[in-house]
Amino acid sequence: MSADSLSLARPNARWTRVREFVTRPASLAVCIALAALLLYWRTAYPSVLPGDAGELQFAAWGFWLAHPTGYPLYLTLGGIWQHLLPFGDPAYRLNLFSALWSGLAIGVAFLAFFQVTRARGAAAIAALTLAVSPLLWAQATRAEVYALNTFFVALLTLLGLMWRAQPQRKYAFAFALVFGLALTHHRMTLLLIPAFAALFAESVWNFRAQPLEFLKRALPYLGVAAIPLLLYLYIPLRAGATPYATLDISPAAPIVIFENSPRGWLNVILGSDFASEVAWNDASVAALRALPTQWVYQFNWFGALVAVCGIGALLWRRKFAVAAFVIYGLSAFILFAGLYHIGDIEDYYTPAYFFACLALAEGIALLVQLLRTHPFTRGSTLPVPPNAILISNDRDEMTPLYYLQYVENKRPDWRGLFPKIAAGAQYDNVIALVNRVAASERPIYALKPIPALFMKYIVAETKTGLWKIHTQPLPPLSNVSDATLDDALRVRGWEVIDGETRPGDSFTLRLQYEPLRALTRDYKFSLQLQREGVKVAQGDDHLPGEGEYPPTRWRAREILQDEFLVRLDPALEPGA
Repeated sequence: MSADSLSLARPNARWTRVREFVTRPASLAVCIALAALLLYWRTAYPSVLPGDAGELQFAAWGFWLAHPTGYPLYLTLGGIWQHLLPFGDPAYRLNLFSALWSGLAIGVAFLAFFQVTRARGAAAIAALTLAVSPLLWAQATRAEVYALNTFFVALLTLLGLMWRAQPQRKYAFAFALVFGLALTHHRMTLLLIPAFAALFAESVWNFRAQPLEFLKRALPYLGVAAIPLLLYLYIPLRAGATPYATLDISPAAPIVIFENSPRGWLNVILGSDFASEVAWNDASVAALRALPTQWVYQFNWFGALVAVCGIGALLWRRKFAVAAFVIYGLSAFILFAGLYHIGDIEDYYTPAYFFACLALAEGIALLVQLLRTHPFTRGSTLPVPPNAILISNDRDEMTPLYYLQYVENKRPDWRGLFPKIAAGAQYDNVIALVNRVAASERPIYALKPIPALFMKYIVAETKTGLWKIHTQPLPPLSNVSDATLDDALRVRGWEVIDGETRPGDSFTLRLQYEPLRALTRDYKFSLQLQREGVKVAQGDDHLPGEGEYPPTRWRAREILQDEFLVRLDPALEPGA
């Protein structure tokens, strides 16, 4: 290699490393958080505000008491911030305190959305949409408790999703600690319990027959969550130092605002004076009727529609736990806001808008994926090899290609095929179709991941969004088997391809079949793992190739593969 080529290669390599660093999710989260923080900083209120914001501005400055439920964490952190920030008056500094936590909330929200979608662009758009939604933006510019609460909602969501993806103790302990801190800030945190119960339902269900074992494992996390509640000692410790706790109008008739007694402390912590404001009445019905208008105001018509579609996308992509998490989260905060009749109730909708933006991210990700499955709708400029064969199981997905070929005369070298494109068994399904064209030696791609193709071939996603179909025979699996089922089907081998084979964990088991003769029924396949004749694990029952290539279409002596998700009982002894 010449010196000139080396000098060119070094800048290119450096640029590649810089680009990889900048596009990392963590780097993008920092950039998004800083952008939001700059926006909120520039638009923050310059000084004292009326109402609850004004109360917090002076209560935090002296580490005194505020209205129920006390907000000890906010007043402690906010007071420290007011005394440390070197510019502006104390009121302005606490306004910037909200800007700080709102900016951090947007960065963490991006990471949570990415954890669900695995799409940087969709997660970024959803996070920035949340950032500029009128309600959250307003909360980010004034001294209020809701900015920090939004941060906790986003952080708990991220930790919960990370623990569900990788059930490690560090994530569980972090979640418990943050949940306890959130409880010392705002009691709205309790409304998150149904959503997280839905998110963790599968893991909890594994302990259904062992409640004592579940309690034993849960106790350390409950203990960690309880530790931050000691911050509520702030209320009795600072009650006597609060100058406005009692107003001395006259020696005979002082006005007691905060009663410095156990009863008074509990009244602040529990918010007992507001219990009468919770009721279902005509105002609740009116609040629910106004909800669609509020959504459109926050996200506009397109964003609101994509968010609703995002819930459907979660279900369609079989992300049932996340879908339940979003639905329960939305429902809890929307219903509570309808039941609670106070003046600033619109602020209680912020967590609901967070859940809506999570659904929005999934809706955007699905929309992008659908567009990628139709590369020819973007002018057929993707680097797909010439003379490629494009296959789908849906005729409707091929018509745009035919239009481009026969009307605009673009990419006439491609061939778009789908089942039943012509009469005969060799065109009956996607497997038969691939068998029919494999001898042409032309590259074969699927427009999307069609499950039946994975049974017969090695299928890999490409950078173009298409799925390359390799028609060579499937390689043998790592563990050989000669088990047969009624002289009709032989199990050729098996291997674990994903997950951990530890008690309480789940893993994916791949099997290879060889039909010994034509099967006369579409059998439902069930997998059990046994030890000394006793079942120790159960796979997910299913019909292989359902709808595309069920057992009655299998040909004798062809090699097929199938996958089972296996969940191990938490009580199972290691090594069993």
